[in-house]
Amino acid sequence: MPRTISMQTQIYNTVKAIIFNADDVLLIKKEYEDGRTLYTLPGGSQNPGETLAETLKREVYEETAASISILDIVKIYEHKQVSNSNPQLIKHKVEFVFRCHIDGAYSATMGSHPDPHQTAVVWINQQALTEINLYPAGLKNILL
Repeated sequence: MPRTISMQTQIYNTVKAIIFNADDVLLIKKEYEDGRTLYTLPGGSQNPGETLAETLKREVYEETAASISILDIVKIYEHKQVSNSNPQLIKHKVEFVFRCHIDGAYSATMGSHPDPHQTAVVWINQQALTEINLYPAGLKNILL
């Protein structure tokens, strides 16, 4: 009799920042061993005890070295993915997307605690967003 592997699901609150500079949006570039290159918004998972605003400011600073002000919430969406570290785990992410402003002068810079596979922080022109691999795929609908 074949063994069945039971999948587990964990729910995460995550936050993302949309930061525009004229017609450009600030994105995190990630490169993977299998050759894929993906772009995503800066942000990450909420820690116990943190507010969404605290999480967003911490995550953006860790990934981009930018201090931000939060302007407003743009969208709440969810998506699921299989965990990279545990193929029996499905990560169910509820993502809160906020429009933000960078405090002071800023040049795209890697932060002190980048995401795994993060290779750069880049400004991408809105018109070029259709030519790159955004993650998650639905991000194009939010940014365009």
